[in-house]
Amino acid sequence: YRAVFLNRAMPSLSNADTIPSEKIDLDIEINEPLSAPPEPKPGKSAALDAIAQTAAALVPNDCIIQCGIGDTPAAIASALRFHRGLSVHSGIITPEYQQLAEAGAIDLFADNVTGIAWGGPDFHAWLKTSDFRFLSIPHTHAHEALAILPRFVSIGSAIEVDLAGNLNLEWRMSRRISSVGGAIDYMRAAAVSEGGLSIIALQAASGGASRIVPSIANPTIPADLADAIVTEHGIARLKGLSPRQRAEALIAISAPEHQGFLQREAESIIRAPR
Repeated sequence: YRAVFLNRAMPSLSNADTIPSEKIDLDIEINEPLSAPPEPKPGKSAALDAIAQTAAALVPNDCIIQCGIGDTPAAIASALRFHRGLSVHSGIITPEYQQLAEAGAIDLFADNVTGIAWGGPDFHAWLKTSDFRFLSIPHTHAHEALAILPRFVSIGSAIEVDLAGNLNLEWRMSRRISSVGGAIDYMRAAAVSEGGLSIIALQAASGGASRIVPSIANPTIPADLADAIVTEHGIARLKGLSPRQRAEALIAISAPEHQGFLQREAESIIRAPR
């Protein structure tokens, strides 16, 4: 049984997948205003700017980018405005992509692909002239489609990263505040892409607690996919490092007030019998 919502406020885009009307069992007409993602929370601008500039410096020109949603990925996307020759293969795009295109960073003659657009009326009006292709999940997220992309750069964030490089994208304390989305699909693609790169960016601490933690019991994404971890204190490049080297690299970009605790925990973890 297939039901669809038809939003009168949503413009029709010529380069989008369609569903034949005979395959729709129920159509529900709505008229919901198009809304943009929320603005970054006050007080985060300095750390976000440091993270964004550091992460953007890792991204080469003439690559294919994917950027997740949230304050940190959005800030990194905006910081790519001085790049050139970028193209897009992403599950979702936001108004930052319009900014990049208007700054000349995105090659609008390339094959720019996405599945969803999240933004206000002006952004959707721009999309009608942008030649972005809107495709379904079997193309935007399928490993077969992603694995052949050269120089694919995945940009995302995490709630926590542990000293092995395991990632928590879902839970804060016992409360689920986010979901996995396509993060693991894109990180896997970056891992096999020729010249590919995965960037996970996060603030080193939040609410007085370190977001680089000794260990994560049930990680969302395993450590073997972690590549570049970025905080406002620098970059940890994890690929090819030993467990001790990974821990040292991550402690070096943690908040200074938490480094002593993390160093002590790292020693106990590394020395623990397997």
